[in-house]
Amino acid sequence: MESIPDTVIIVDGISTGQYFAPRLYTMGYGVIHVSSGSSHSSFLSALHQDAREQYAKFFQEWFLYAGDLKDLIDSLASYKPIAVIAGSEPGVELADLLADALGLPGNDPRTSLCRRNKFLMQDALHQANVPTMRYFKGTDITEIHKVARLWNTWPIVIKPVKSGGTDGVRFCKDEEELTQGFNQIINSPDLLGNQNSEVIIEECLDGTEYVVNTVSFGGVHYLSDMWEYKKIKIPGAALIYDYVRLLPYPLEESPLYPLFEYTKQALGALGISHGPAHSEVMMTSAGPRLIETGARVMGASISPDLVSECIGHNQIDWTIWSHLNPERLKTEAAVPYQVRNHLLLKFLISNRQGSLRDIPLLNVLPELRSGICGDLVHLISSGELSKTVDLESAPGVLFLKHPDEQVVMADYQLIADMETRAGKELYELDSDFTQIKTIDGWYTRLPDDLWLKSEENGAPDAEIIMKCMNLKPGEAVLDIPCGDARVGIHLARAGMHLLGVDINEHFIEDARRRLKAAGLLGEFLTLDMRKLSFENMFDAVVNWFNSFGYFGHETDQEVMKRLVAALKPGGRLLIESPALHNILDNVRRLERNGDTLSMHWNEELGCIESKVPLDTADGKGDSVLIQDYMYSITDYREMMTACGLCNIATYDETGSVFSENSRRLIMVGYKPV
Repeated sequence: MESIPDTVIIVDGISTGQYFAPRLYTMGYGVIHVSSGSSHSSFLSALHQDAREQYAKFFQEWFLYAGDLKDLIDSLASYKPIAVIAGSEPGVELADLLADALGLPGNDPRTSLCRRNKFLMQDALHQANVPTMRYFKGTDITEIHKVARLWNTWPIVIKPVKSGGTDGVRFCKDEEELTQGFNQIINSPDLLGNQNSEVIIEECLDGTEYVVNTVSFGGVHYLSDMWEYKKIKIPGAALIYDYVRLLPYPLEESPLYPLFEYTKQALGALGISHGPAHSEVMMTSAGPRLIETGARVMGASISPDLVSECIGHNQIDWTIWSHLNPERLKTEAAVPYQVRNHLLLKFLISNRQGSLRDIPLLNVLPELRSGICGDLVHLISSGELSKTVDLESAPGVLFLKHPDEQVVMADYQLIADMETRAGKELYELDSDFTQIKTIDGWYTRLPDDLWLKSEENGAPDAEIIMKCMNLKPGEAVLDIPCGDARVGIHLARAGMHLLGVDINEHFIEDARRRLKAAGLLGEFLTLDMRKLSFENMFDAVVNWFNSFGYFGHETDQEVMKRLVAALKPGGRLLIESPALHNILDNVRRLERNGDTLSMHWNEELGCIESKVPLDTADGKGDSVLIQDYMYSITDYREMMTACGLCNIATYDETGSVFSENSRRLIMVGYKPV
């Protein structure tokens, strides 16, 4: 007769809780899933459905709890379960009830509410003489206003008494925003499907927020891992997660050691004596203060294997050991972990919304030294981008891992800087293309002679281009914009297959005549660079003599994307411009001297503005306002990386290494093979 395996119950095995079933199954245990209720939000229902489809083979049975505990116990009796584990936040209360009813290890169900209700949580700490923040629960906005006036410390945090993550959390700077936050929460469902009949307000803690993940057995609390949070506050809206990064173990001499000691006190006050806990604690000038604790493993769906690669163990396995092999838990937890690989989760942030045309971010990821994976599945499948206002609306998560912490933080900063710049640097929308109009703008109104550099500079400029790009005879070169081929003729003479593109038809006509007279081959097209459609055609693309930055940040990024698309794999793009520090110094000097061109640095737009007078037929005169967008080395590097270029090099006006004394900047990036 086939023996029945020992059975473990997982309550709401979603989020990171989805990892319990495969591990238990591999260890030879039977696994039963219990869904804690039928009134889940659409968000939770989708997570349950995904988990059921993805992990169905690991479960013996899938039960739905409809409110009748005895009926559920009777259904489970034949499986003779040996452990009950809460897989995620919604399952905490039912897991306590089941464990108690089945006589299995767990936390006392009589104190379950203080592990779910944020008001009762702070109250439990207060009753146990564990330091807390100021807090108040209410159902009436008038009463809440009275308390807020009494505190008189803005901003004030308002949030649902249950739910999870940053759902419903608002930082309110005044009574008006407090009212708005109250109206958004009260009598509406939260992320977990609970109907909000009351709210909690809390003082806004000032400090750094940390995550302390623990696993307990017999009332002894073991530190699994510790993390630092960075969240972005938006007035009148939810907190937005920016990142969470893994920290070293806080030894006694560490400034974070008191954080762990405080957390153990909080766990005791909340009645957590068995299993996992995920605590968020703010280190303030007055000491640690608990934000909230969940009696379950850390969320964000971090792979336990990934955490093990970094510190040698993970909270999922320790939770299993607390139920099935406590001696192993005690042995592993007795040795403070060492960080083998630094790990950071970057929660992506977008301030754009609309239908996606492309995701340039995907071209950036392979260039990150610490980038190991990213979760953009929903974004890709839905084809829609939302503005990030909370955790649910984040476009995705990137996992950055590397033995060198500086590498991880540099890659994080690159992504964060690109998000700050926004535009199309990470996400390209269909609407972006409707904004690229026909030929128009100041660049079509300037007299031809204002565009052209002195003729004698043509050959030296071509020599620098060939040097920086390592051009060889026979290579296909796109010169854009090419002007009248002042430089292009020398590239053609050196054996390059030249195609010149310019918006000015007069220049194109002159270029054709120039090469024909010299007996050289070359092609020339009148074309707006915003409408470039070449793909994988050129070994090199040259953008020379301050010819980038005509259109504004978003469209300039699109132009660069099209220039890169024109390159063959292994091809290189060169962009030349004034060194930003040098031209700013010159503009400010001209402004002080009252220069007639009225040059001005527009800090808000990041461009140089100048008025150029024109002669008109009626003699009245006219002028053109030039807006030339200028970019720093960092800007160019970010833009090039977003378009998929790598091995980016910088040179000065002579083709030598760029320095702070350089007058001109030359950037060369390579398209991966």
